Parts: sequence; C-alpha cells; structure tokens
Amino acid sequence: MKPAAIKQQLRVDFDDARYEHILGVASTCRQLATRHRVDPDRAEIAGLLHDIGRRYTVDQLISMAEDADMAITEIALAKPGPILHGPIGALVAEQEFGVTDSDILTAIRLHTFGAEEMSALSKVVYLADKIEPGRQYSGVEELRRLAFDDLDRAMLMAYDQTLHYLIDHQELVFEQTIKARNKMLQKLRRAE
Repeated sequence: MKPAAIKQQLRVDFDDARYEHILGVASTCRQLATRHRVDPDRAEIAGLLHDIGRRYTVDQLISMAEDADMAITEIALAKPGPILHGPIGALVAEQEFGVTDSDILTAIRLHTFGAEEMSALSKVVYLADKIEPGRQYSGVEELRRLAFDDLDRAMLMAYDQTLHYLIDHQELVFEQTIKARNKMLQKLRRAE
C-alpha cells in the first residue's frame, strides 16, 4: 500500500491529535533514515503504521493478542495499551495493509519498548516516535540532536529517559526495555 492510501485510512481512523503525531513520526522517520542510510520509503511506511494498534480498545487488544497466541505478561495485562499496540499494530499492518517486509513489521512491533537486537530501521522508528516535532518534554531537544548524530547513543538516552519517567511516575517497567537498555550500554562500552 502506498503512503497516500495509508494516510487516507489513518485520517478516518484517528482524531486530529493522533493523526498529526503519526504524520510527525513518519516525517521524522524519513529524515532520520536519510541521515543514517536507511531506506526512507520503508521508514515512512513504518512511521505511518507505527500506531495503527492505537485504534483498538484495551479489550480488543487483549482479545487480538490472545487470538494470535501472543504471550501476554502480567505487565502487559496491567498496561495493555502501551505494550500491546505495537505487536498488534504489526499484525494489522501485515493483514490489513499488506505489509510483508519483516523489518518494517519488526519496527512497528518494537517501537514502544525496544529490544536487545534492533535493526537501524527499528531504531529510526523508535526514536522518531520519541522526537517527532509535536513532542515537548525535558530532554527532547538533546535527544533530537543526538538521534541525527548517533543512533545507538540516542537509543541509550531514550531508554534512560523512558525508565526515569516510569520510575518517577511509579509505573511498571516492561522487562524488555531494561534488557534492551543494558545490551545497548554494553555495546557502547565495548566500542569505547
């Protein structure tokens, strides 16, 4: 499916705020991809579809995950919207939008919590979601600058910011994010 057709469907599915966020992520994906020698067309598709799972209610997300035989942890059940919308979004991107590129599907699946092993495309989508122009929070400008300079160091900063936010707000932390952060930290230390 072409970006224009995807945008038409997203315009129907989402309110103005979510739609603007999605467009901001897709645009930022193209920019980051171009800077880091990742295919910008694939990055844009992943950015456009990264939040497609947000169109479902919590009950629908859980039901869809069960139907797809996804392992649902206790933390995912406690916070199904934030955790399940990525994996469900990847399913929807494949089944409804005809995406067959496994790297795009993985980028959609991992865009909220990361993973120990991520392709450059997955890092681009993860970071674009954190730094798109509509995002305003303490530290976003520094993360924006770093994302265009060094994907791995930006990933570590994004993980750290996410963990600080979750801890400061007494929220549960998805264990995959901790593992991803530790792996990235080890990688960067080995490279020093």
